[in-house]
Amino acid sequence: MNNLLPLAALSLFYLNHQKASYRQSDSDTMPITFSVLGPSAATILLPPTPEDVTIGDSVLQASIEVFTNQNIPYVLGGKNNNAYITSINNITQNDYGSSSRWFYKVNGTFSSLPPTDYTLKSGDIVEWVYTTNDGIDIGVPFKNTAGKNNTP
Repeated sequence: MNNLLPLAALSLFYLNHQKASYRQSDSDTMPITFSVLGPSAATILLPPTPEDVTIGDSVLQASIEVFTNQNIPYVLGGKNNNAYITSINNITQNDYGSSSRWFYKVNGTFSSLPPTDYTLKSGDIVEWVYTTNDGIDIGVPFKNTAGKNNTP
């Protein structure tokens, strides 16, 4: 029985490796550009960076992929389809007062959809921007009605 443990470990390694390499094929990914701006868009945490993400990813799924690839710490709030970003690179909602949090743009436009509901297309430009004043300081054109989180 003990002789089977190394074989099981090797099998798990192989399966994980195959899954990862399958995910890396060009037919399963699409290019996007991704960036992160800190408080009031004054601090560049990640300049515009080309990334390949999985076809059909939401903004949240792609963000998690990019943060992981770039070794950028992040924290999620909410659950399932109501998940959102509460912290990027150790800058957390409410760090700069009760009206501070993360918003996202796609192709230069802030979205009113939660990041779980916005499906990206090849070539999209995703930008996370931190507000210190409920979006007013970064030009969010709508009132946040989803509560005190980053989902406008």
